[in-house]
Amino acid sequence: MARNAPKIMNRAYFYARLNPNLGDKQPRSWIAFVNQFVPHADLHKPQGMIQLKNYLLSAFSMTYTSTDELAATVDGGELDTLTTKLNEIKSKEELARNDALMALSVYARRARKREESKIAEFGYETWWLTSESAILKYTQDSVRAHHGARYMMRPDFLLNFMTLAPTPLEARQSLSRVFPSLLGIRLSKRMKEDAYHKIIKKVQEAEDFEEARRLAVISDMTNQLKSNFHRQYERVL
Repeated sequence: MARNAPKIMNRAYFYARLNPNLGDKQPRSWIAFVNQFVPHADLHKPQGMIQLKNYLLSAFSMTYTSTDELAATVDGGELDTLTTKLNEIKSKEELARNDALMALSVYARRARKREESKIAEFGYETWWLTSESAILKYTQDSVRAHHGARYMMRPDFLLNFMTLAPTPLEARQSLSRVFPSLLGIRLSKRMKEDAYHKIIKKVQEAEDFEEARRLAVISDMTNQLKSNFHRQYERVL
């Protein structure tokens, strides 16, 4: 029931009440829970929205961009066209327009920050972090218009790769101990022979690349990984 609650505040409240590790920090009631973020009496008032926004900005070091600011960065005709397409799968036009705006504003922000004019191992900096996938088939024209660059990143990626990622030093130390080494040879014996040779071939190809080419390949693969909605991740929580 907690997982399927339609409102994010309701879900958070249920999870807090059901979490035995919170001990004395478990909320005593719904009102007590809400009061941690905004006065309960102001919950459905304009000042309540401002207080909740300010709490989130402070707690997570976020910055706030209004809908009007986002709309000013995208083409109005393109926004209307995509909104019309998304109306087929959204219950309200407002929801369709919000999703269309989020998708198009990713490309607009990348252009403003000139992300396509620089190269980095971590790929693009600007993404829409969401589990939404139904709109992907309606935004194919937008993706093609931006040379196949996708705009969505799954939260699963951050959970499994960013929060659990080793530091560069740790990664280098691990790789230096495994490839090449006796441990590396033993590991290879547990793999299928064709899979092992495929890995070695990829390593050899990478060794032959110039540094600039290697950087471009890493950046492209990173972007593909971040935007892969078909990959199944193990649950780690």
